[in-house]
Amino acid sequence: MKDVLMDLMQHHKSRVDNPKCVVWAHNSHLGDARARGPGPNGKLNLGQLVREEFSIEDTLTIGFTTDTGTVSASDHWGTCIDYLYEKSYISPIPSRRR
Repeated sequence: MKDVLMDLMQHHKSRVDNPKCVVWAHNSHLGDARARGPGPNGKLNLGQLVREEFSIEDTLTIGFTTDTGTVSASDHWGTCIDYLYEKSYISPIPSRRR
């Protein structure tokens, strides 16, 4: 993910003075892994790598999460895909009767 982002930024630097980039990703990809350490497989996340490359002052992160549905993921390109089923962790707010 970081390599693709860096390639895109380099491409745009040749065309504009101060390029900006928006990355739409899940919280687990955009958070700063330095706050909790590397994942179980030793990998760092994009949020940490971008902050180290561009500085915290030059980075704005808005993460997204999921509620319910299916997530497909793989450890490497071209390998088997794992399908994860997300259940809702958000409790409905009970209505108040007057």
